[in-house]
Amino acid sequence: NLKNYIISLFKSDHKMIYSPKVKKKIDFKFKFNPGNKKILVILSGADENLSAIESGNDITSNHKYKRVFKDQLSWIEKLLNYAQNNLDKDFIFRPHPRDWPKINSKYVISQNYNFFKNLEKRVLIQKNVFLDLPDYNYSIYNYLEFIDLCLTYGSTAGLEFGLFGIPVLDGDIFKLGYPPQLEMVYSNENEFFSLLDKTETYKKNISYSVNYFRWLNLLFEIDTIDI
Repeated sequence: NLKNYIISLFKSDHKMIYSPKVKKKIDFKFKFNPGNKKILVILSGADENLSAIESGNDITSNHKYKRVFKDQLSWIEKLLNYAQNNLDKDFIFRPHPRDWPKINSKYVISQNYNFFKNLEKRVLIQKNVFLDLPDYNYSIYNYLEFIDLCLTYGSTAGLEFGLFGIPVLDGDIFKLGYPPQLEMVYSNENEFFSLLDKTETYKKNISYSVNYFRWLNLLFEIDTIDI
């Protein structure tokens, strides 16, 4: 059920949960800028896009929306450019753990991994951009306490953050596997970045919690087969 699902996310007690367990107290190594809006950017793994392409299936979830950004990496580049010109906002980029090699395991270096290793150098220059590497072992759910906005690129983490009333803006809503927040719908790049400019975008909303609670309840209680 939904309660057990949330507990499992926080405890990280399932093989399909890649985020470490939530810690009661955590000291982030990042020096955030006081007074800035905090934006967590949760990214999808390279394998997800590859498997979608190789499957040959149409993964469009809603034909009302169209793809605005070419791919996740080009979306990130545009976010970095935006961050450079909007120093009143802190961006925390969170690569997917599956893109990170583990010691003593066979691993194919992904395009995403190379991109983020190069990004480490850029982060040193850009003072409002932070890179939360899997090596730091932070839980994404420790960010629930203080972030103002969650950005995703097709990740179901957006659904989980929305469950706690966090505003979620997705960079690839045409294949999003759950309903986007209505205030976060856009049809071109200008509209996307205009949302980042609006004060209203960063306000938590209890209606997000209600809507996503109902959505997850639908999935767990009605749309799930017990095998």
